[in-house]
Amino acid sequence: MINLLYRTTSLFILTLLPCAIANAQDSMEKLVSRLQAFGTKVPQEQVFVHMDNNCYHLGDTIYYKVYVRREDNSRPTNLSGIVYCELLNNDGYLVERQMIPLEKGEGHGNFALTDTLQYAGYYELRAYTKWQLNWGATEKKHGKWIDKYFFNKSMAKEYFRDYEKLYSRVFPVYDRPLAPGEDYRDMTMRPLASYYNSSSDKQNSIVQFFPEGGSLIAGLPQRVAWEVKNEQGLALDGTITITMPDGSTISSATRNRGRGSFIITMPADNTIHASFSPRQEDSSDNPKDTQPAQVNLPKAETNGVVLHIDTDTTGLHIRHQTTGSAAQEPLGLTIMKDGVLKHFCLLDKDNIDFPLDKPGVYQTTVFNAEGRVYADRLAFFLPSGFKTGNVDISGVSDDMYQPYAPVTMTIQGAPQASMSVAVRDATGSEYIYDTGTMLTESLLASQIRGFVPQPEWFFSEDTPERREALDLLLMVQGWRKYSWREMAVADAFELRHMPETRFPQWTGQINNYSASVVLNEIEKRKLEDTSTEEIEKEPEENTSQKASALFNKQENKLKHPMALHVEFSQPGEEGVIGDMRSMGEFSLKFPRYWGEYFLFLGASDTTKWKDGKAPVWTQNGRSEKDEIEFPEFYVKLNPVFPRFTKPYDYYQSHLAPLPKKSSMKASQYEQVRQLAEVMVNSRRGGRRKFSYWKPALIIDAYDAFNATCDAGFAPGHFVGCQRFYSDVARAFLGDMQAEQSYDVGVMLDGTNPGWRTEEQRRKTNTGNKFFQSQIPEPTSNMADAKRDMYNYLWNLSDVVVYTDFSPRNAEQMNHTGFPSVTIDLKLLKDGEVRSYQRNRRWKMKGFSIPDEFYSPDYSRQSLPKADYRRTLYWNPNIKLDDDGRATISLYNNSTPTFLQVSVEGWTEDGTPQCGNVH
Repeated sequence: MINLLYRTTSLFILTLLPCAIANAQDSMEKLVSRLQAFGTKVPQEQVFVHMDNNCYHLGDTIYYKVYVRREDNSRPTNLSGIVYCELLNNDGYLVERQMIPLEKGEGHGNFALTDTLQYAGYYELRAYTKWQLNWGATEKKHGKWIDKYFFNKSMAKEYFRDYEKLYSRVFPVYDRPLAPGEDYRDMTMRPLASYYNSSSDKQNSIVQFFPEGGSLIAGLPQRVAWEVKNEQGLALDGTITITMPDGSTISSATRNRGRGSFIITMPADNTIHASFSPRQEDSSDNPKDTQPAQVNLPKAETNGVVLHIDTDTTGLHIRHQTTGSAAQEPLGLTIMKDGVLKHFCLLDKDNIDFPLDKPGVYQTTVFNAEGRVYADRLAFFLPSGFKTGNVDISGVSDDMYQPYAPVTMTIQGAPQASMSVAVRDATGSEYIYDTGTMLTESLLASQIRGFVPQPEWFFSEDTPERREALDLLLMVQGWRKYSWREMAVADAFELRHMPETRFPQWTGQINNYSASVVLNEIEKRKLEDTSTEEIEKEPEENTSQKASALFNKQENKLKHPMALHVEFSQPGEEGVIGDMRSMGEFSLKFPRYWGEYFLFLGASDTTKWKDGKAPVWTQNGRSEKDEIEFPEFYVKLNPVFPRFTKPYDYYQSHLAPLPKKSSMKASQYEQVRQLAEVMVNSRRGGRRKFSYWKPALIIDAYDAFNATCDAGFAPGHFVGCQRFYSDVARAFLGDMQAEQSYDVGVMLDGTNPGWRTEEQRRKTNTGNKFFQSQIPEPTSNMADAKRDMYNYLWNLSDVVVYTDFSPRNAEQMNHTGFPSVTIDLKLLKDGEVRSYQRNRRWKMKGFSIPDEFYSPDYSRQSLPKADYRRTLYWNPNIKLDDDGRATISLYNNSTPTFLQVSVEGWTEDGTPQCGNVH
């Protein structure tokens, strides 16, 4: 009876098995169908920026050309007509953001490196389209204490939105020369009070493991890549030794930039130990006192797929093994390139050979019918004879050019190619690791995680060693630019931004609140000079915090559509006015303005209009008694620009060694490279009194007010001085990686009024030994009437932010106390006042107008006494003729020098055109 039951059950399972397989295959085909449609209907874009030079001094101008292409067809984009380019300083603060119009995927601009505020360091040029911000979004880790300061939770979530990878170039910016023509490379950075130096001179080694396919699988032989760096991110040389449970060992040596690999069969339940031994020979590049490391491998899973891929000049060769429940269910395999599906098959055989002809990164994914990804692997296909340079540059001499010497060169590329060309004084240039071209960016660097130093090295010679190094790079830095699940699984992808074709587009909100409850607590009171005795009697929660809590509680939904009034205005232009109805969310298409213009927004409840008459939307926001007139609703724009910066990779913030084949002699190179960095140092890991000699930010007061409102910290109107400076600190500095609310000091035109925040009172009363006020001693010399002037936005000119906080290094900073931040509010001079609107008003920046590059023609003018140009020629818009040729003429500066030439561009179908002369 038992045997009969067993046979009956087995037959029943065998009968259902073909149906199960058919259903699974049908489900997988639906996933693949969505994957295929997603790659072509929602394609990503890719950005590349060509710069006129690779190092600068304060006082210089950075000229750049930006190219944007579609990834699904590799052609110049026809999706976005606007690209945003940002200049960020060494600490990660935004210097300037420019909006550049695109024509056939191209645009150009320039940034002026003024030294009135900025300081030297490694600067970043970041570029993106709003369409790109649909991908790679994450929530930045932050202290939960700051959430209570936002109007609501959704605004807090929007504020801390971060992005995995945006295009950027990092380059050194040196101090302004003491005298014209000097080229000493001093780099004096902004001093910080808190240090993030290691507390030891020993160079600790950090080892990471990267199983092929993504996860370690027990019981199956599997390739594992590994990488070792020190705490600064410098790749180390050495050997890793893995000790197995039976006492046997596996050894693997680094092959390229601290990377290596080994084959291992992991047990299911054992912890596997590994040790790293740094190479100590004199020929090693390891820093002195590099330490060995002890580390455990990740625990192995008992259910999964081992995916192994080999590449050669013919294509991909894929092998796989399965175990656990993964071995009992039908699996599928897809291969994608640039987000476009290239191949799909059922994984019904162990080996798959996939022939290829186009170079680039290919993503192989193994999945089941429910869309679970079991294994995912990036691999680079490199055909034989591949070259990174396809533009010939002739007419450039290897000899030194004399002062004011004429130069004529010829560029030979593809017919009708669009190019940008930079010619540099080699002695005024620099050797850095960021040497990527449009070709290496599109094929490699944009597809993987992090920074790729000198990517052309992988392609300069076709050898087994370089192919192996390229494969290790893909295993170690294989961030998935294309999320398989987002593309294949329904509702896994959220489209937040539409492409901006010709007009800038913003979204915004109308929020309801009860002004009368909130404002009586804050704005109506006069500023007071509170004594110590009075402070000690005050309750734990101060007035502004009570008001903040009440404010949040008063939020409620709109009962019916509200009238939204919009005005755009630019001096000398006829304004644009529009009205709409909104239940809270709205979208605006902006006019195509160049330069600055004004935006006015107001919302009103039409059911409360007297005699049906609309309010005066742009009326003055102050009464005859200089009291604030409040808007009906909290209206805000939704900021979409990335707020946060990434820490620099070691190779982004360090100079590269002089190339062996460089035309510059090492002795000449060292003469113009006197000092890589100048840091203000003190004892290691210590803290010094914070210096106010250089502010971190200087912001127009109205712009700062708008930033606090749009971020969600202020309710759409000015809420008084004592709330304003706290909101500014949080809007521009966030949580500063502090686990609890940090201290904010205030100055009024450099004078300390003696106000103290709740944090200051708490630290003082509890005897917190880390609390040290860095601002001047309190003063009582300021008249009450003058102090009261700071309580009104129409009196304020600028907001100056002093802080020892470095956003780019936030996660590395080892604060011995709380971060210091002081907000200095500045009054307008001579009793002037500014316009203050009842409803919201913004001063916006339209499209940037690029400056023309100065390139003198000394055949038509007399020679000057001196010519200190380091970029000798820059042209962002050169069109090759029908034979693919262009001739360029220029003149040298007033010093003997060698030349460097950099050419970037593309053909009409988007094929990169790259060439250079070192």
